[in-house]
Amino acid sequence: LKESLKTKKQFRQDAEREAERKKEVPPYPTNEQLKAEADEEPPSVILTISDSAGHVVRRLTGPASAGIHRVNWDLRYPSVAPPQPDAGVPPASGRGRGGGSGLPVLPGNYRIAIAKKIGGLTAELAEPTEFSVRPLDETQILPADRVKLAAFHQKLARLQRAMSGTMETANSLNARLPLMKRAIQETPAASPKLLDEAREIQAKLDLILVSLRGDPGLRAREENQLPSIQDRLGYILSSQFASSGPVTGTSLRSYEIASKDLGVQVGELRRLVKEDLARLEKAMDTAGCPWTPGRLPEWKE
Repeated sequence: LKESLKTKKQFRQDAEREAERKKEVPPYPTNEQLKAEADEEPPSVILTISDSAGHVVRRLTGPASAGIHRVNWDLRYPSVAPPQPDAGVPPASGRGRGGGSGLPVLPGNYRIAIAKKIGGLTAELAEPTEFSVRPLDETQILPADRVKLAAFHQKLARLQRAMSGTMETANSLNARLPLMKRAIQETPAASPKLLDEAREIQAKLDLILVSLRGDPGLRAREENQLPSIQDRLGYILSSQFASSGPVTGTSLRSYEIASKDLGVQVGELRRLVKEDLARLEKAMDTAGCPWTPGRLPEWKE
């Protein structure tokens, strides 16, 4: 970049310094200007990588300051793990599973485009450039197997995304239920049956969590147990994360079992949230129970 990308606030401050240099009184910003400065997203440089078919493979961010900068792409798709709060700007490059990266891309032709984003508007900084990704060992995997590997990686990413969302939903409900039971206990007008319903929901949720992540009690006692959905998915990801070889039969079989079991548990969890939990929360509102997380109160004067 020939010059740094600046925000509205930085442009205003530059103008104020210039006015002071000329011994002039700078105008005081209006409330609308200050609000626009506070709401503005920081300027950024965006690097977009696409495959030969024009599909976007990865978006990286680069420094917005003036000068020559280097941004590395680790030849991987983005991670499908849920974003974490206060994560800030995505890393320019990812290293390992914690760096925002997913499974490796396949060899082939790619294109990179560089653009700047200021005030919500995007403009290209340079013409797109094409480049090739080549395998280190041409004989390691046949072209037909690469096509199968790419298809499997796409299926695996969908499974991982669904598993992440299911776990987040189940864990969130697991944290809400103790507060709901406490609210019911502390409400004089609440029927004891509501507490029984909350316990039944907790029991159903516990079974779902065991299928998703295993039995923590058995694990603490180092007892044997069948692999959970999370265990099977973790095995597949571990085998594929650093491998460029053909998909193994064990990975395919593990995927089939994990996919089928997850479909069952997603259905159970959806019924638990949409029906059982919704019915309990409505009854809690009617009984005048204190607000609990995740429950939108009803209000009529």
